[in-house]
Amino acid sequence: MPKAVARRLDKVQRDFLWGGGSEVKKAHLIKWEAICEAKSNGGLGLRKLVLLNKALLGKWVWRLAIDRDDLWKQVIIEKYGQEGHGWRAKKAIGTIGVGVWKENMEGI
Repeated sequence: MPKAVARRLDKVQRDFLWGGGSEVKKAHLIKWEAICEAKSNGGLGLRKLVLLNKALLGKWVWRLAIDRDDLWKQVIIEKYGQEGHGWRAKKAIGTIGVGVWKENMEGI
């Protein structure tokens, strides 16, 4: 997901928790970092979406390197090529390729 979308979703979460829809500004009684802490550490367990997205993108890069004969990998390699000993597809140039995959590769 694009960083701008992840940041906007984080803002929606903060606004909901702190009553951002109201006209009157409210005091924040707790830091956002404390809210994002694990429940076992006293937080609410909410995740920062920018970091979660990077972790999921890293997982796809790992799968691109490890998965040998999976259909999804064959499609990506056929469409974009391969470089870096299987760690990444070649960078898409111009309007060639699927926008979602190009966005994923730029996020890493």
